[in-house]
Parts: sequence; C-alpha cells; structure tokens
Amino acid sequence: MYNVYQLFLMNGKKIPFDIKRSTWGNFSITVDKVENIKFSAGAWYCDAFTLSENYEDLGYGKVGKYKKIGCSGCYQWLFTDNKKEYNERLLPQAKQKHDRGLTYQKAGKSYKCFYCSREIHKGEQYERYSMRRAGKNNMPINEVFCLGHRDEMREKIFQKPLHEIKYIELLEKWDKEIIV
Repeated sequence: MYNVYQLFLMNGKKIPFDIKRSTWGNFSITVDKVENIKFSAGAWYCDAFTLSENYEDLGYGKVGKYKKIGCSGCYQWLFTDNKKEYNERLLPQAKQKHDRGLTYQKAGKSYKCFYCSREIHKGEQYERYSMRRAGKNNMPINEVFCLGHRDEMREKIFQKPLHEIKYIELLEKWDKEIIV
C-alpha cells in the first residue's frame, strides 16, 4: 500500500485519478488536486483534494470547492483500477542520513565558513550544524561550514584523525564551551 503522493507519482503526475483506502471496501474517490508537497520524517507527502460529492467532509478543510482528503499521508491507499501498474521506480529516493547537515546557499543570504571565513556563494553546497547553546532559553546556535571543514576543525583541535575522536571527548570539549 502507498500514500496518496506516491500514487500521484506512479500515475505520471496526471490528475484526476481514482483511489480507495484499504479499509473502504468498494468505495473510492477521485483525486482532483495535489499541492503542498513536502519531505518529512523520511518520506514524501502532499495535501490531496477531491471534488467527489460522495466524499463526506470530515473537517479536514476545504480549498474553494475542493474537499481535503484526510489521512493522505497514511500508507493505506491503492488505485481503484486493478489494472494500473505500481511502478516504484517512479518514487523519489529517501534522503540519506549522511546528507542531513547539507544544504544549498540561496539567493539573498550571506554566509561565511565558521572555520576558514570564506564566503559561501549562491548555489554552493555547505554544511550547517547546531554547535552550541546560548541565552537564557539555551537556544541552539547554528554554524555554517564549507564542505568538510567541520571535520578539519575537529582534527585540528584534537590533534588526531577524525575516526579516532571519541564522542565522550566531544562532549567534554562542549562542556568547556569549546565549539566542536
């Protein structure tokens, strides 16, 4: 079973298409609108809407004449047409854990690498990490690095290769308010 966004992709991003929830038996609805596509908790989601008169508005909201389909992010949806192909190659790959700190410079922002002070230009990839906490609310402070420079900084502070640095050593430095 799939969520509505996955079915939308497997349908070639063509609207409208008919779906049913695994718990609904023969009852089906038509997806007439898809918007607000987002990546969250390791998967892609969207808001789906229908014009179907037989779909009861259960308080999920409306956008103009469209009724929002509730639970569209749940993995309980199937195509109504049994002949449709479920081509999972059309689905986007989940983001990898090692990509977590990486992002791209956007227009109108000015960043400098915390380690080397080089300016990071529009379209350039960089790393952003919570490096310390500050203020009376102990809020996290994010620092920006050129690719690989956070690891270089750690190697310089500890004077040994990155793979030999133990997590407890990082915590001790952190407690002494040294940013690593």
